[in-house]
Amino acid sequence: EELAGIEVPERAEYIRVIVAELNRIASHLVFIGSLAIDLGASTGMLYTFRDREEILDLFNLVCGARMTFHYIRVGGVNRDVQPEFIEKTYKFLEHVPVFMEEYKKILLGNEIFMSRLKGISKMSQETALSHNMTGPNIRATGIPYDIRKVDGYSVYPRFDFNVVTGKNGDNWDRFNVRYNEIFESAKIVRQALDGLPEGPFMAKVPKVLRPPKGEVFSRTEGTRGELGFYIVSDGSTKPYRVHIRRPSFVNMQGLNDMCRGYLIGDSVAAFSAIDPLMGEVDC
Repeated sequence: EELAGIEVPERAEYIRVIVAELNRIASHLVFIGSLAIDLGASTGMLYTFRDREEILDLFNLVCGARMTFHYIRVGGVNRDVQPEFIEKTYKFLEHVPVFMEEYKKILLGNEIFMSRLKGISKMSQETALSHNMTGPNIRATGIPYDIRKVDGYSVYPRFDFNVVTGKNGDNWDRFNVRYNEIFESAKIVRQALDGLPEGPFMAKVPKVLRPPKGEVFSRTEGTRGELGFYIVSDGSTKPYRVHIRRPSFVNMQGLNDMCRGYLIGDSVAAFSAIDPLMGEVDC
């Protein structure tokens, strides 16, 4: 879109924000559940996957797929949102504080869960920056780095939300940052639904797209950190070169420092607290 100078319609930008933030909530729910079961609390995964189903049902409603979706397209989105999707999304937002309170009772007050995370795998801001870590992992050290605020891409500057940070850069902060980001994402989704403008959901894009010669690096705040695409165009229908900055691959560089000086069993918590998507690491 940047190379070809395609202007995305305003309605499409709002819809993109809605589905992106719903996906962020779904991802953080998987993180909470995975971390819980990695530390022996299998109930946490049952609860979080139960609530994640509501989001997957919303995705299925809007684009016909629960996980293998290809909804955001060059120039906008594949199809417009239906009134049923909007209604059910509002209902889901009402449910968010309810299940978050359940997680709080199950996990945040669990003595074993807290002892496995608090003060474990501490990382300083300098160390995290030296590894180029981004997303919740860098924010857990106290650095308020969020590309939605730094770059202000799409229509994010129109929404009121906080950048959640930690203080100690330990596993407990990494957990709490993601836990509290769910509330902020829900806040963004509600604002986007309230202000959803009328208009087209797709720009007029030629069937055969030939961006002019040039290069671009475009980045967004993915659920695990900075997701960047470096694209070089030679003027043809296919990119001359593409490199993807995968946040999980970069964030994993910090695992060595997170495990030094701790017990072998703590490496399980450290690995899980990074929240890596292994498909990003091994591609």
